[in-house]
Amino acid sequence: MQYGNLIGFGSVAVNISPHYHFNNYQHNGNDLTPEDCMTSIITILNSIGITQSEYLDFKVVNIEFGINIIPDIGIENIIKGILYHRKTPFIIKGFPYFKKSDATEFKQIKAYAKGIQFINNPEYNIDKDMFRYEVRTKQTKNIYRYGIYTVNDLLNPKAYNTLCGELVKEWESMLIVNINPVTDNINSKNMQFLTENYHEQGKVHFEKIPQNKINVEIAHFLLK
Repeated sequence: MQYGNLIGFGSVAVNISPHYHFNNYQHNGNDLTPEDCMTSIITILNSIGITQSEYLDFKVVNIEFGINIIPDIGIENIIKGILYHRKTPFIIKGFPYFKKSDATEFKQIKAYAKGIQFINNPEYNIDKDMFRYEVRTKQTKNIYRYGIYTVNDLLNPKAYNTLCGELVKEWESMLIVNINPVTDNINSKNMQFLTENYHEQGKVHFEKIPQNKINVEIAHFLLK
């Protein structure tokens, strides 16, 4: 302010949700390719008057990225069986089939039933068993590890390959137990020790899909 008049801003923060924008801000329960994600980012920035020449001025200080996948196992059992990320427990948040874990002070892991979240919106055509898995980081030095510094980096397809690798790495640190194991060939004495792990089965969903076919998308990010 100068003499009571607004002459500019000392800083600006921009919160962007590319996937919701792609779906007219209704949902993020379908597939979004990196190309569509990048197009959404450019469209949003253009709509608020941020030009390409200014992209380098906007640092990414918070990012949430994830994947939608339809597993072969019932979604309710998967969510119920998700217990820990390393030593940090998952807690139920928001609705019964939504879990999150504060992996560190600056990182969150989310896993939830996207289809059940939108069960009352059949017009969106989201499969009931759609599984949503996300990583959120809100520390710039962690974001820099992904090779992401400014909004320009979010327009580089290589960044999405890096984020895909990060999702797989965090998934491998999750403890997921089998809520409904097959017990036909297990005697009663050993039943109390039954903790058959879904973890290896869960990994297969990623490993069966070629990396270039996994559409990792950016759910939200904050620019400053």
